Amino acid sequence: MTISPVNGIYEQYQSGKITLEKATNLLLEELYKSSYYFGISKKNEEIFCGFFVWIHQHIPSVILKFNNTRCSFLTYFTAVMRLYFKDWMRHCLKRQTTRDVVDTYFQENQTYTTDIFCAEPKPEYEAKRHIIFHTPLTALQKKTILILALKSFQFMNHEQLDLIPCLTGISSECFYAYINQLNLITEKNKKNFNKFCEQLNTSYITCKRCIAEMENLDSKQSQYYYLSQKLAKHQKRLELKQQLYEQHRQRCIPKNAAIEQVLHLSKGSVKRILRTAELRIQKIQQSLTIIN
Repeated sequence: MTISPVNGIYEQYQSGKITLEKATNLLLEELYKSSYYFGISKKNEEIFCGFFVWIHQHIPSVILKFNNTRCSFLTYFTAVMRLYFKDWMRHCLKRQTTRDVVDTYFQENQTYTTDIFCAEPKPEYEAKRHIIFHTPLTALQKKTILILALKSFQFMNHEQLDLIPCLTGISSECFYAYINQLNLITEKNKKNFNKFCEQLNTSYITCKRCIAEMENLDSKQSQYYYLSQKLAKHQKRLELKQQLYEQHRQRCIPKNAAIEQVLHLSKGSVKRILRTAELRIQKIQQSLTIIN
Protein backbone atom coordinates (compact mmCIF):
# COMPACT_ATOMS: atom_id res chain seq x y z
CA MET A 1 0.00 0.00 0.00
CA THR A 2 1.33 3.45 -0.90
CA ILE A 3 1.30 6.37 1.48
CA SER A 4 -0.59 8.70 -0.88
CA PRO A 5 -4.18 7.32 -0.63
CA VAL A 6 -4.68 7.77 3.13
CA ASN A 7 -2.68 10.99 3.50
CA GLY A 8 -4.24 12.30 0.30
CA ILE A 9 -7.76 11.69 1.63
CA TYR A 10 -7.02 13.71 4.75
CA GLU A 11 -5.44 16.53 2.70
CA GLN A 12 -8.53 16.72 0.50
CA TYR A 13 -10.72 16.97 3.58
CA GLN A 14 -8.51 19.67 5.10
CA SER A 15 -8.63 21.71 1.91
CA GLY A 16 -12.40 21.44 1.74
CA LYS A 17 -12.49 19.43 -1.48
CA ILE A 18 -14.45 16.59 0.14
CA THR A 19 -16.83 16.43 3.09
CA LEU A 20 -16.22 14.59 6.35
CA GLU A 21 -18.71 11.91 5.28
CA LYS A 22 -16.90 11.41 1.96
CA ALA A 23 -13.51 11.22 3.72
CA THR A 24 -14.94 8.62 6.13
CA ASN A 25 -16.18 6.43 3.28
CA LEU A 26 -12.86 6.68 1.40
CA LEU A 27 -10.86 5.78 4.50
CA LEU A 28 -13.17 2.86 5.16
CA GLU A 29 -12.54 1.67 1.62
CA GLU A 30 -8.75 1.90 2.12
CA LEU A 31 -9.13 0.11 5.44
CA TYR A 32 -10.91 -2.76 3.73
CA LYS A 33 -8.47 -3.02 0.80
CA SER A 34 -5.38 -2.95 3.04
CA SER A 35 -6.80 -4.72 6.10
CA TYR A 36 -3.63 -6.73 6.74
CA TYR A 37 -1.51 -3.56 6.88
CA PHE A 38 -3.85 -2.04 9.46
CA GLY A 39 -3.66 -5.19 11.61
CA ILE A 40 -7.18 -6.40 10.81
CA SER A 41 -7.43 -10.19 10.63
CA LYS A 42 -9.71 -11.93 8.11
CA LYS A 43 -9.61 -15.31 9.86
CA ASN A 44 -13.07 -14.91 11.34
CA GLU A 45 -15.50 -13.48 8.79
CA GLU A 46 -18.10 -12.54 11.41
CA ILE A 47 -15.58 -10.53 13.45
CA PHE A 48 -14.05 -9.02 10.29
CA CYS A 49 -17.37 -7.81 8.86
CA GLY A 50 -18.68 -6.72 12.24
CA PHE A 51 -15.61 -4.54 12.77
CA PHE A 52 -16.27 -2.52 9.60
CA VAL A 53 -19.88 -1.96 10.56
CA TRP A 54 -18.80 -0.82 14.02
CA ILE A 55 -15.74 1.29 13.06
CA HIS A 56 -17.67 3.35 10.50
CA GLN A 57 -19.25 5.47 13.25
CA HIS A 58 -15.86 6.14 14.90
CA ILE A 59 -13.82 7.23 11.87
CA PRO A 60 -15.21 10.84 11.80
CA SER A 61 -14.02 11.45 15.37
CA VAL A 62 -10.63 9.89 14.48
CA ILE A 63 -10.26 12.41 11.63
CA LEU A 64 -11.28 15.37 13.79
CA LYS A 65 -8.87 14.47 16.61
CA PHE A 66 -5.78 14.27 14.37
CA ASN A 67 -2.90 16.69 15.15
CA ASN A 68 -0.78 17.14 12.01
CA THR A 69 2.15 18.64 13.95
CA ARG A 70 3.13 15.31 15.50
CA CYS A 71 3.08 12.75 12.66
CA SER A 72 1.56 11.96 9.30
CA PHE A 73 -2.09 11.06 9.10
CA LEU A 74 -1.20 7.55 7.85
CA THR A 75 0.93 6.82 10.94
CA TYR A 76 -1.78 8.14 13.23
CA PHE A 77 -4.64 6.39 11.42
CA THR A 78 -2.77 3.04 11.32
CA ALA A 79 -2.00 3.09 15.06
CA VAL A 80 -5.56 4.02 15.96
CA MET A 81 -7.12 1.34 13.72
CA ARG A 82 -4.87 -1.38 15.14
CA LEU A 83 -5.88 -0.40 18.68
CA TYR A 84 -9.54 -0.25 17.71
CA PHE A 85 -9.38 -3.72 16.18
CA LYS A 86 -7.79 -5.15 19.34
CA ASP A 87 -10.59 -3.58 21.37
CA TRP A 88 -13.11 -5.07 18.96
CA MET A 89 -11.53 -8.51 19.30
CA ARG A 90 -11.75 -8.29 23.11
CA HIS A 91 -15.36 -7.15 22.83
CA CYS A 92 -16.25 -10.08 20.55
CA LEU A 93 -14.47 -12.56 22.81
CA LYS A 94 -16.26 -11.20 25.86
CA ARG A 95 -19.64 -11.32 24.10
CA GLN A 96 -19.12 -14.87 22.81
CA THR A 97 -17.83 -16.06 26.18
CA THR A 98 -20.85 -14.54 27.92
CA ARG A 99 -23.17 -16.23 25.42
CA ASP A 100 -21.51 -19.61 25.93
CA VAL A 101 -21.56 -19.27 29.72
CA VAL A 102 -25.21 -18.21 29.80
CA ASP A 103 -26.26 -21.05 27.46
CA THR A 104 -24.40 -23.60 29.56
CA TYR A 105 -25.73 -22.07 32.76
CA PHE A 106 -29.37 -22.36 31.76
CA GLN A 107 -28.90 -25.81 30.19
CA GLU A 108 -27.56 -27.03 33.54
CA ASN A 109 -30.65 -25.52 35.20
CA GLN A 110 -28.63 -23.80 37.92
CA THR A 111 -30.65 -20.60 38.00
CA TYR A 112 -31.89 -19.26 41.29
CA THR A 113 -35.62 -18.63 41.07
CA THR A 114 -38.76 -18.49 43.15
CA ASP A 115 -40.39 -21.25 41.03
CA ILE A 116 -43.75 -19.52 41.28
CA PHE A 117 -45.86 -21.74 39.06
CA CYS A 118 -49.19 -20.13 39.86
CA ALA A 119 -48.03 -16.93 38.14
CA GLU A 120 -48.16 -18.77 34.79
CA PRO A 121 -51.33 -18.78 32.65
CA LYS A 122 -53.53 -21.69 33.64
CA PRO A 123 -54.22 -24.17 30.78
CA GLU A 124 -57.88 -24.24 29.77
CA TYR A 125 -57.87 -27.67 28.15
CA GLU A 126 -57.17 -29.78 31.26
CA ALA A 127 -59.97 -32.09 32.37
CA LYS A 128 -61.32 -31.69 35.89
CA ARG A 129 -60.41 -34.38 38.37
CA HIS A 130 -62.74 -35.93 40.88
CA ILE A 131 -61.36 -37.40 44.09
CA ILE A 132 -63.15 -40.10 46.03
CA PHE A 133 -62.19 -40.56 49.70
CA HIS A 134 -62.80 -43.91 51.36
CA THR A 135 -62.31 -42.24 54.74
CA PRO A 136 -63.67 -38.67 54.95
CA LEU A 137 -61.26 -36.03 56.25
CA THR A 138 -61.98 -34.35 59.55
CA ALA A 139 -62.51 -30.60 59.82
CA LEU A 140 -59.06 -30.21 61.43
CA GLN A 141 -57.41 -32.19 58.63
CA LYS A 142 -59.09 -30.05 55.98
CA LYS A 143 -58.04 -26.87 57.76
CA THR A 144 -54.45 -28.16 58.06
CA ILE A 145 -54.29 -28.95 54.33
CA LEU A 146 -55.68 -25.50 53.48
CA ILE A 147 -53.14 -23.73 55.69
CA LEU A 148 -50.25 -25.78 54.29
CA ALA A 149 -51.41 -24.97 50.75
CA LEU A 150 -51.58 -21.25 51.50
CA LYS A 151 -48.12 -21.35 53.05
CA SER A 152 -46.61 -22.96 49.94
CA PHE A 153 -48.92 -22.00 47.05
CA GLN A 154 -46.13 -20.04 45.33
CA PHE A 155 -44.17 -23.26 44.82
CA MET A 156 -47.09 -25.42 43.63
CA ASN A 157 -48.21 -25.96 40.04
CA HIS A 158 -51.81 -25.64 38.81
CA GLU A 159 -52.47 -29.35 39.00
CA GLN A 160 -51.53 -29.40 42.67
CA LEU A 161 -53.47 -26.23 43.44
CA ASP A 162 -56.63 -27.58 41.81
CA LEU A 163 -56.61 -30.52 44.25
CA ILE A 164 -56.88 -28.28 47.31
CA PRO A 165 -60.56 -27.30 46.90
CA CYS A 166 -61.44 -30.99 46.43
CA LEU A 167 -59.52 -31.94 49.57
CA THR A 168 -60.79 -29.12 51.77
CA GLY A 169 -64.38 -28.89 50.51
CA ILE A 170 -64.23 -25.18 49.64
CA SER A 171 -64.96 -23.76 46.19
CA SER A 172 -62.19 -23.00 43.71
CA GLU A 173 -63.29 -19.35 43.61
CA CYS A 174 -62.91 -19.05 47.37
CA PHE A 175 -59.51 -20.77 47.39
CA TYR A 176 -58.05 -18.58 44.63
CA ALA A 177 -59.51 -15.51 46.34
CA TYR A 178 -57.38 -16.44 49.38
CA ILE A 179 -54.33 -16.76 47.12
CA ASN A 180 -54.96 -13.36 45.52
CA GLN A 181 -55.16 -11.72 48.94
CA LEU A 182 -51.89 -13.34 50.03
CA ASN A 183 -50.27 -12.33 46.74
CA LEU A 184 -51.04 -8.70 47.52
CA ILE A 185 -49.58 -9.05 51.02
CA THR A 186 -46.35 -10.73 49.83
CA GLU A 187 -45.98 -8.73 46.57
CA LYS A 188 -43.19 -6.47 47.85
CA ASN A 189 -41.16 -9.38 49.24
CA LYS A 190 -41.47 -11.29 45.95
CA LYS A 191 -40.26 -8.29 43.94
CA ASN A 192 -37.26 -7.89 46.26
CA PHE A 193 -36.53 -11.61 45.99
CA ASN A 194 -36.67 -11.51 42.18
CA LYS A 195 -34.17 -8.63 42.18
CA PHE A 196 -31.95 -10.61 44.53
CA CYS A 197 -32.10 -13.63 42.19
CA GLU A 198 -31.13 -11.45 39.23
CA GLN A 199 -28.10 -10.15 41.13
CA LEU A 200 -27.14 -13.67 42.19
CA ASN A 201 -27.40 -15.00 38.63
CA THR A 202 -25.39 -12.04 37.34
CA SER A 203 -22.58 -12.71 39.81
CA TYR A 204 -22.51 -16.39 38.86
CA ILE A 205 -22.40 -15.66 35.12
CA THR A 206 -19.72 -12.98 35.60
CA CYS A 207 -17.50 -15.43 37.50
CA LYS A 208 -17.88 -18.06 34.78
CA ARG A 209 -17.18 -15.51 32.06
CA CYS A 210 -14.02 -14.25 33.77
CA ILE A 211 -12.73 -17.82 34.11
CA ALA A 212 -13.46 -18.54 30.43
CA GLU A 213 -11.72 -15.33 29.29
CA MET A 214 -8.68 -15.97 31.47
CA GLU A 215 -8.20 -19.39 29.85
CA ASN A 216 -7.47 -17.63 26.55
CA LEU A 217 -4.94 -15.17 28.00
CA ASP A 218 -1.34 -15.32 29.15
CA SER A 219 -0.99 -14.91 32.92
CA LYS A 220 1.61 -12.17 32.30
CA GLN A 221 -0.85 -9.95 30.43
CA SER A 222 -2.40 -6.95 32.18
CA GLN A 223 -5.85 -8.05 31.04
CA TYR A 224 -5.35 -11.37 32.87
CA TYR A 225 -4.54 -9.50 36.10
CA TYR A 226 -7.59 -7.27 35.69
CA LEU A 227 -9.87 -10.28 35.17
CA SER A 228 -8.39 -12.12 38.16
CA GLN A 229 -9.17 -9.12 40.39
CA LYS A 230 -12.69 -8.91 38.98
CA LEU A 231 -13.17 -12.65 39.50
CA ALA A 232 -12.08 -12.48 43.13
CA LYS A 233 -14.52 -9.62 43.80
CA HIS A 234 -17.50 -11.38 42.23
CA GLN A 235 -16.68 -14.71 43.87
CA LYS A 236 -16.99 -13.05 47.28
CA ARG A 237 -20.31 -11.53 46.24
CA LEU A 238 -21.53 -14.87 44.93
CA GLU A 239 -20.63 -16.74 48.11
CA LEU A 240 -22.38 -14.15 50.27
CA LYS A 241 -25.53 -14.14 48.12
CA GLN A 242 -25.67 -17.93 48.00
CA GLN A 243 -25.64 -17.95 51.81
CA LEU A 244 -28.50 -15.43 51.88
CA TYR A 245 -30.56 -17.13 49.14
CA GLU A 246 -32.70 -19.33 51.39
CA GLN A 247 -33.21 -16.47 53.83
CA HIS A 248 -34.58 -14.21 51.06
CA ARG A 249 -36.64 -17.09 49.66
CA GLN A 250 -38.33 -17.67 53.02
CA ARG A 251 -39.51 -14.05 53.05
CA CYS A 252 -41.81 -14.82 50.10
CA ILE A 253 -43.72 -17.39 52.17
CA PRO A 254 -46.84 -15.84 53.76
CA LYS A 255 -46.54 -15.33 57.51
CA ASN A 256 -48.90 -17.04 59.92
CA ALA A 257 -50.51 -13.70 60.78
CA ALA A 258 -51.31 -13.06 57.10
CA ILE A 259 -53.02 -16.44 56.74
CA GLU A 260 -54.97 -15.84 59.96
CA GLN A 261 -56.08 -12.49 58.55
CA VAL A 262 -57.26 -14.03 55.26
CA LEU A 263 -59.03 -17.01 56.89
CA HIS A 264 -60.38 -14.93 59.79
CA LEU A 265 -58.73 -17.16 62.38
CA SER A 266 -57.73 -16.24 65.92
CA LYS A 267 -54.16 -15.21 66.64
CA GLY A 268 -51.78 -18.14 67.08
CA SER A 269 -54.16 -20.74 65.63
CA VAL A 270 -52.07 -21.32 62.47
CA LYS A 271 -48.95 -21.93 64.52
CA ARG A 272 -50.78 -24.47 66.74
CA ILE A 273 -52.25 -26.35 63.78
CA LEU A 274 -48.91 -26.56 61.97
CA ARG A 275 -47.17 -27.67 65.16
CA THR A 276 -49.74 -30.44 65.66
CA ALA A 277 -49.25 -31.62 62.08
CA GLU A 278 -45.47 -31.59 62.54
CA LEU A 279 -45.71 -33.76 65.68
CA ARG A 280 -47.92 -36.28 63.88
CA ILE A 281 -45.44 -36.53 61.02
CA GLN A 282 -42.63 -37.12 63.52
CA LYS A 283 -44.60 -39.96 65.13
CA ILE A 284 -45.19 -41.56 61.73
CA GLN A 285 -41.50 -41.30 60.88
CA GLN A 286 -40.55 -42.88 64.22
CA SER A 287 -42.94 -45.78 63.69
CA LEU A 288 -41.55 -46.40 60.19
CA THR A 289 -38.04 -46.41 61.64
CA ILE A 290 -39.01 -49.05 64.24
CA ILE A 291 -40.63 -51.25 61.58
CA ASN A 292 -37.53 -51.07 59.38
